[in-house]
Amino acid sequence: MYANIEKQREYQKLYYQEHRDSILARTKAYAKEHPEEKREAVRRHRLANADKINARTREQRKCDPEKYREYNKNYREKNRKRLIVREREYYKAHIEEVRERHRKWYANNRDKARARHLRWASKNRDYLSKKHKEWYMKNRGAALVNAARRRSIKADIPFALDAHIDEIQRRIDVGVCELTGIAFDLTKDGIIRVRPNAPSIDRIVPARGYVIDNVRVVAMAANTMLMNWGEEFAFRMAQSWVQKAKSSSKEQRSFSCDMM
Repeated sequence: MYANIEKQREYQKLYYQEHRDSILARTKAYAKEHPEEKREAVRRHRLANADKINARTREQRKCDPEKYREYNKNYREKNRKRLIVREREYYKAHIEEVRERHRKWYANNRDKARARHLRWASKNRDYLSKKHKEWYMKNRGAALVNAARRRSIKADIPFALDAHIDEIQRRIDVGVCELTGIAFDLTKDGIIRVRPNAPSIDRIVPARGYVIDNVRVVAMAANTMLMNWGEEFAFRMAQSWVQKAKSSSKEQRSFSCDMM
């Protein structure tokens, strides 16, 4: 029985080699006339022979990886819209499965994933800058909380603002600094985070860290002035500055009168 099977396979192989063009033409014509039946037949074949097909594909990729990369690149370019629609539909139907698979892959390929992201980001700087600005304008509260989280990790201080992003956003939407009453600069052009009256998160008591009852949304200039020395020191400095400015103004007016 085994010998007969091997003999039949050899005969089919030789027959295919001799009549390859006619067989392919006939197969393409059938697939064109019966696309649904052809897809179903291919699907059944792949399901029944998944391990064998995957092993054969891996071996072929090892032999000529550049050929497969070029083929996949050309295929995606020709079928970009159809593939995007199909991938989105699959993602919606299997969202948790896909996320778990991505998490596992990233955990095992962190360096590879970061290198790939950096390559992509270097080629799409303008696109990323535009998208970042758009996201920042719509999610100022989340952006400030993210920045505070990074600072807390670096300074090794408490952080508990993730559950209060909406509260931070509400304070920003009020539109004025909670310390000075100066109106925030919420315009969309330029680099917002370095403007003197752009909103920022300030710690009332620096050592307590970023917790909701220890933070306020203040102008960037006020936050920079407060730094790690607190409100009392900044207030004394501001008072001294105002008094000196007033005395200088009086002296200047007095000097002007004497000259007259």
